[in-house]
Amino acid sequence: MKGKDLLREMKYIGDDLIAEAETAMPSFQAERKKPRRNFRRPLLIAALVAMMLMLVGCGVAVLMKMQDVKIAESTETLEYSWKEGQLVNDPHTVNNNILSASGLKGSKAYQASADFYAFKKAYKAEIDQKERDGTLPEGFWDSGEYEAAIEAKAQELARQYGLKPEGGTLDFRTTRNLCDALGVEQLIRNTQEVNAEVKRGRCWENGNFSLEMQFHFPEGQGYAIEHTTGLLRWNWQDSFSQSYSILQDNGDWTEKNYTTASGREVLILQAPSHSNAYILYNRGDAFMTVSLRVKDEFLTDATGSVTVETTDLTERQIELVADAMDLKGNPKILTQADVDAEPAPSQEMTQNGYTVSVKSVETDGYVAKIRVGIAAPEGVSLPVESSIHFSNMEVLVSPTNPGFGGGAIRNVDDGDGKDNTLDLELECRADPVDGQPPYAEGSTWNLHLIDIVNWEYPVDITLAEGEWTIPITFDDTNSDYRELELITQPIQAKAFTGASMDGSGDQMETFTITSFTLREKSYRIQSDAPENANFCTINGNLGKVVMKDGAEIDIYDNGIAQAIDLSQVDHVILADGTKLPVPQE
Repeated sequence: MKGKDLLREMKYIGDDLIAEAETAMPSFQAERKKPRRNFRRPLLIAALVAMMLMLVGCGVAVLMKMQDVKIAESTETLEYSWKEGQLVNDPHTVNNNILSASGLKGSKAYQASADFYAFKKAYKAEIDQKERDGTLPEGFWDSGEYEAAIEAKAQELARQYGLKPEGGTLDFRTTRNLCDALGVEQLIRNTQEVNAEVKRGRCWENGNFSLEMQFHFPEGQGYAIEHTTGLLRWNWQDSFSQSYSILQDNGDWTEKNYTTASGREVLILQAPSHSNAYILYNRGDAFMTVSLRVKDEFLTDATGSVTVETTDLTERQIELVADAMDLKGNPKILTQADVDAEPAPSQEMTQNGYTVSVKSVETDGYVAKIRVGIAAPEGVSLPVESSIHFSNMEVLVSPTNPGFGGGAIRNVDDGDGKDNTLDLELECRADPVDGQPPYAEGSTWNLHLIDIVNWEYPVDITLAEGEWTIPITFDDTNSDYRELELITQPIQAKAFTGASMDGSGDQMETFTITSFTLREKSYRIQSDAPENANFCTINGNLGKVVMKDGAEIDIYDNGIAQAIDLSQVDHVILADGTKLPVPQE
C-alpha cells in the first residue's frame, strides 16, 4: 500500500480520534506527562500516530487547502473594471484573500506573517489618513521613515517568534553566481514538455530566496501561450519573511491537490478571472510558492475605446510547471563571506577550437577598453595585418542594460611570436543606466562575442562560428573614474549644425555651454544646443586636449583619440578655437 492509499483509508477514522491522536503526538519542545488510560484506546492512537510518522517518512505531505495558508481578508475599492472586453469607469469594492508565503497555519512562520500583514495594513491606513488630513510631514516618502518602521516591525516579530531575521540581501556578481551558489538547479526538473529558466534572483542572509523565472513550452502542441513568467519564493520555516500573496476573490477560485512527477503533493490555486495561478508546496522545513502568469492580454484601441483579448495557459501547462519544480534539492544557506569566496568566473572560453580570453579591462565609467586574446588552432595563421573581428559587432550585454554596447575593434600584436594568436582591443560604449555610468565601479557585464570573422574585400570570411560569453567586472585596478570640470561659468561657443547646401562650408550657430566634463577616455558637454550640434568638429577642424608638455590629443564628436592623464591636462580647445583652461585649485 502506498502513502496516498493510507491517506485515503484514514478518512474513515473519526475526527474526534484524530484530534485526540494529535494531542498524543510527542512534542519536540518539551515532554508532556499523561495519565495512564486503558490499554485499547491508546493502542489505537499509537497505531494512528505510527502510520502518520510512516507517511512523513515516505515524503507524502498532508493535503493542503487555501484555508491552511490564509492569514487575513481585506477589501479595496477599484475605479475600473472589464465589461464585455472593454475597460469602463466602474468604482466598486472587491474582496481579497491574503495568503502566507511562509508556512501553514499553526506554524510560527505563519503567525509572524499574519501579524506582519496586520501591522503593515494598519500603518498604511494611518499614513493614508494623514495624507487626507494634510498632516503627513512633507517629504515623508523620501525620508525612509516608512521603510524603517516596516523593517523595525519585521525585526521585532522575528525576535517574538524565535525566527531568523531576514537580514540584508546577498550581493552576487551575476544571476549565474546566485544559482550556482544556492544549488538552485537542484530544484528544477527540465523536460521535453517544459523548460524553466532563472532570469533574476534575490537571496537574504537567513537563506530565504526568490527567483524570477521564465517557462517555455514546445511548439506544435496547440498551446495558445508558449512562454510565460513566474516568481518562485522559498522561505525556510525557522526564518521570518515579509512576503505574502494577495488574491482578489471574485468567487471563482478553485483548489486542486496535484501529485508532481517527482511524487510531491502540491496545492494549485486557479481562478478564470485572475491573471496568476499559484502552486504551493510544504516541505516541512521550508515552504515554496510559485506565482505563475497564466494569461496573455492584448490591449487594442482601434476605435478609441480600449479592449482586451485574453489567452490562457491550459490546466496541463500549470501542472507541467509544478512538475518542473522537482523539490528534491536542498538549497544552501550562505553568508556574504561564502559568496565573496566563490571563485571568480573563468576569463577565457573555447569554442570550435578558438580560445578567447580577457586580458585587461579599463574604463572611465562611460567608455571601456577591453583587450581580448584570440588563440586559433595550431597551423592557422592570424596575421595582425588582417581585419579580425566579431560578426555584427555585438560586444557587450549588461544584466541591467541589455542594450547594445558597441564600439571599435583594432588588431594588435600580442608579442608572443606565434602566428595563431593575436590581441584585439575593443573600445565599447553604452548608454547610462538610470543616469549613472554604464560601466560603474563594481558593475558586472557579459562580454558577448559572436563568430570570429576576417574581413577580406568585399566580404567577411567566417573563421569560427560560436558564441563566447565571458563575465567581466569593472573595478579600479586599471580604471580611472575621475572627472575634470572645465566650466566655472556659462560660456558662448560655435557648433556645427548641418552641411551648407551651397557647398560654402559647415553651418554654425552660437550656443551656451554650461558644462564640459573631461574624463580619461571621454567627455560630456551640456548646453542649449540641439542633439545633433557638434562643438568638436567644424569645417575639418578638430577639438584638442592640450597637455602640460604641449602634446595635443584630438577630440572627435564621439570621444578622444587616446586615453589621457587628467592630472597632466593644461586646457581644451574646441573646434571654433574657444579655449577651456583647467580651473586653478
